Amino acid sequence: DGQPRWSPDGQSIVFERSPAGEPAKLDVWLMAADGGSPRQLVEKGRIPYWMPDSRGITYCSTSDYYLYHFDLATRKSRRVIDEETRAPLHVVSNDGKWIVYQSSAQSSLTIHARRIDGGETLVVAATPGQMGSGHPMLSPSGNWFYYQVDHKNVYRLPGPSQGWRKAEPEKVTNFPESGLFIEDPRLSMDGKQLIYSRGRITGDLWLLRFGKPARE
Repeated sequence: DGQPRWSPDGQSIVFERSPAGEPAKLDVWLMAADGGSPRQLVEKGRIPYWMPDSRGITYCSTSDYYLYHFDLATRKSRRVIDEETRAPLHVVSNDGKWIVYQSSAQSSLTIHARRIDGGETLVVAATPGQMGSGHPMLSPSGNWFYYQVDHKNVYRLPGPSQGWRKAEPEKVTNFPESGLFIEDPRLSMDGKQLIYSRGRITGDLWLLRFGKPARE
C-alpha cells in the first residue's frame, strides 16, 4: 500500500494497493478514516488525489497513462487530459475547475493545465534542463502556481485565479550549492509554508515559512 491521502472532509483515505508479489500492478482503493471498510475503486490506477468537495478523485491509469476523474457517487471514470503522461504528478485547484500536471511529451518535463470539464491545454511552465519543470502546486486561492526546476529550486508564476497571465518566474528558494536535490515539495493547507526533502545522496525534511503567504 502507498500514496495515502486524506479526503478534504476527513472522512476517508484513498491509496494505492498492489497484490502481494506483484508490485507493478497498482489499483486505487478507498477506506474509512479509521482504516475500516477498504474497497477497490479503480483497477489499474495510481497517484490518486482528492477533489476539493471529497466527492471524487483524480488518478493516472496504468493502462493508457492518461489522467482521469472518478465520481464516487456514479463510480464512473472520465478522462480529463488529452495526452498521456508517464510522470503523473498532478494537483487540482481548490475550486475544482483546473487540473495541473506534469507532461512527459517533450524530452524534459513540462507542466500543463486544463479545465476539468475540458477545453484547451495550456503549457504553464517549460524550463529547458536535464529534468525540466515538475512537482506542480497551487496556492489555496489559486493566485499562484508553484513548481521546481531540475530538482534544484522552487519557482512560482501567476495561477488560474490570475488567468494564468504571463510573467517572469519568481524564485522562491535560493539554494546555490552543487549536487543539491530537492524532492516532493508541498504547500501547507493555508499556503504559508513549504515542506520539501533536501539532500544529495540522503535527504532531510526542511520547512520554509513564506514572508508573504502564498494564499495572497
